Amino acid sequence: LALEKEELVQELASKSSHASHLK
Repeated sequence: LALEKEELVQELASKSSHASHLK
């Protein structure tokens, strides 16, 4: 479960990073 959570966190972080760059 911890690994899955980490993966989700990384995915959200990457998405957020892309969104901030688009802004």
